[in-house]
Amino acid sequence: MSKKSYQMVKGKLRQLSMWSEELKAIKNEGRFQRVVGTFKNGKVRKVWFNTCQACQGAFPQDSIELDHITEITTAVSVVSKTEVEVDWERFMTLLWPSKASLQRLCGLCHGEKTQRYTQERVKALKGPGGLL
Repeated sequence: MSKKSYQMVKGKLRQLSMWSEELKAIKNEGRFQRVVGTFKNGKVRKVWFNTCQACQGAFPQDSIELDHITEITTAVSVVSKTEVEVDWERFMTLLWPSKASLQRLCGLCHGEKTQRYTQERVKALKGPGGLL
């Protein structure tokens, strides 16, 4: 399969998975409300927060991201610079994972984890016998 086709399919499947009730329930687990101010009419303004499982910081619920502990791309093998092989059964299992294989992370921690994984994967592909 071409990398371009894989990227398109992966993107559409990720969009579908975001609507999963199971994933929404996992993201909402452990959330709590905080008073963040008052409205002009004097009513208390509360916002839902959740805790990043990496840095333990409290963040607004809408900024918390679900992270796959086992990267989805472990189901993908690079064949050449333009071709990949996908173990679709493993891919789908990783995309719609169980509660135990997900963690709630703030954007910064999620970005750092993803960057570390990407750098390791590129290093392996560029190493001896690598495809890049």
